[in-house]
Amino acid sequence: MQKPTEARTCFENSLNQNINLRACVDLAELDVADGNFDRARELLQQGLALVPMTRPEREQRDRLESRIQGIQAQFDA
Repeated sequence: MQKPTEARTCFENSLNQNINLRACVDLAELDVADGNFDRARELLQQGLALVPMTRPEREQRDRLESRIQGIQAQFDA
């Protein structure tokens, strides 16, 4: 996707269908880039509240960990 607004729309549609960690992280990154730290924090908390039940969910969480930490570092900056 070329435009952040298109990406944002896509991720928001994904969350409306099924809340998942990846969409929350993707959207949180876009919000941090736009300076919307409150919404980014809310999205990240929502995604992290999901308990990974299956192996693929746990693996996805592990793959996203560095991005999650990067977002959280922006909150402290």
